[in-house]
Amino acid sequence: MKNKVFRIFPAVILLTTIAMIFSGCKETNNNIGQNDNSNDNSNDNLNNMAWSTMHYNIGSYDKVCNITTKYHFIDGDSIVGNTTYNKLYYYKDEQHTERFYEGLIRKDNSKLYFVPQKTNQEYLMYDFNLVEGSVFEGKYIDGTSYKYYVKKVDNVNIIGKEIKRIQFSYSANNSKIIDIWYDNIGSIQGLFNTVYVQYDGANKILLCVQNNGEVVYKNSKFAKCYYDNDDIEEVDNILKSNK
Repeated sequence: MKNKVFRIFPAVILLTTIAMIFSGCKETNNNIGQNDNSNDNSNDNLNNMAWSTMHYNIGSYDKVCNITTKYHFIDGDSIVGNTTYNKLYYYKDEQHTERFYEGLIRKDNSKLYFVPQKTNQEYLMYDFNLVEGSVFEGKYIDGTSYKYYVKKVDNVNIIGKEIKRIQFSYSANNSKIIDIWYDNIGSIQGLFNTVYVQYDGANKILLCVQNNGEVVYKNSKFAKCYYDNDDIEEVDNILKSNK
């Protein structure tokens, strides 16, 4: 964690506002979810998992702006009908001072399911048992259905371990890879890439995944597991150098 001393001067605020305007970016409201301060504990096999995902926008002149990092983690469980779920929360600040409730998540063998807050609708997030040539049929929480064609399945070494990798395209005849999943980790575009629609100009990158405090996935392009608007130049340079 980095220690910050905040000194606010009117001139700094003015310059920051001007910079945001000329970059083409507007401040966005990232308060997805609701505050929830329950402190249940669960021994489910997802309980010690945590995902760190960077969210950012692209403004005028292809400049990065509005960087936030969400740290999702499990804390407690809930029973809906006869099904047990884990409670999923997230932090937006590096110091993890205020948490927000995202919804319910459960694992059933090779599949992950998600129930958004304030609903009872369950969505299939992942099926890590897919084979080459098969199709993943998903649905976003806005009701839009989609299909991912499994282009290739192989194993890759991630932090010293062989992990199954699933690469997707839109169809058998389309060679463009639109998403990549890692077994029991999720999409390289973040845990929720399969259930939340991605809008134009809004982007997500999975930075790190931990299991019981051990890093099991680390994005090799980025040095850290947390970025915010103080890191705009660094992130912008990394993204442009990897185009």
